[in-house]
Amino acid sequence: MSARDDQSVRRRRSPAEVRALLIGAAQQVFAARGYRGATTAEIAAVADVSESALFRHFATKAELFATAALVPFTEFMNEFAAVWERRRGANVQAGTFMRTFVTELFDHVQTHRDIVIALLIATGDESHEVVAEVRGRFASLFAELEGVGHDWESARGVHVPGLALNERLLVGLITSMVVFDRWLLSLPDGTQFDRDAVIDALIEFARHGAYSGASPTSRPTRID
Repeated sequence: MSARDDQSVRRRRSPAEVRALLIGAAQQVFAARGYRGATTAEIAAVADVSESALFRHFATKAELFATAALVPFTEFMNEFAAVWERRRGANVQAGTFMRTFVTELFDHVQTHRDIVIALLIATGDESHEVVAEVRGRFASLFAELEGVGHDWESARGVHVPGLALNERLLVGLITSMVVFDRWLLSLPDGTQFDRDAVIDALIEFARHGAYSGASPTSRPTRID
């Protein structure tokens, strides 16, 4: 293929396709080299786009990193919110609600485990710009998650004390079980607890631990 033909193929890519290629390449390069070691030039090369095209989609390296590193969390939130929207009118039980939450997040973090590890490393010792970008993205995600939680409270007629903190604790716990599985889930014989057992235990913890304090939003009128 000539250089002109190659340029023609690139021009036919939609902005959404280019953005997806850049995010995928960024995940690969950041996971392999970390935030400091990765360059936008290498990411653009892996995505097979120009570096100028990269900066048309992402103003800074920090913005690209935050977008790529938070993919498992944004994908989870989009899918979880869509599931809730479809079931909003149904009588969704706590167990079903928690199973969807835990399973979706666990599997998304597992699929993107390497970039989540890169996220943990980067936000520990990188610039204020990176930390601020990631913190802002997480704040938006948790605000959306809290919105779903409040909708569920209203639909079920219950109130969960400390909902915002409980959701963050559960996200952190699920993420930790995936990222630190080799240490936290290993057994003396060298095997590990399997995925289904871990998910079931996380669901029970959420239902009977973090969310066990759910109480009716209104008490029935006493009739003497």
